[in-house]
Amino acid sequence: MKRVFIFATALALTAAPLFASPKPETVHISEPVMLGSTQLAAGDYKVSWAGTGPVVHVTLTSGKTSVSADAKLVTPANNDPGVMFTNQGSTKILEEIDLRHATLQLQNPEVASN
Repeated sequence: MKRVFIFATALALTAAPLFASPKPETVHISEPVMLGSTQLAAGDYKVSWAGTGPVVHVTLTSGKTSVSADAKLVTPANNDPGVMFTNQGSTKILEEIDLRHATLQLQNPEVASN
């Protein structure tokens, strides 16, 4: 019985970090992009998310600016964290955030082109 208790305790301690909220990471956005209906200026943003997937709620924060969106959490590791965007007319749309331990594929609503 004591062995079962020790095994169960060890298993619980090793599994707990899988459900914990990740520490915020920082990404650099090199030019203005749209996330939903919000334009993000170029700069460094802290990225955090809530949820365990596959859909999570992502928050990007820089100074007093804070923007949230839903994203699909994909877990391959990235050696080169950064962002990916697409062009829609003259507007750049933020599509993906690559972090060290995960990729966040943003679910942007339609953005009208200018």
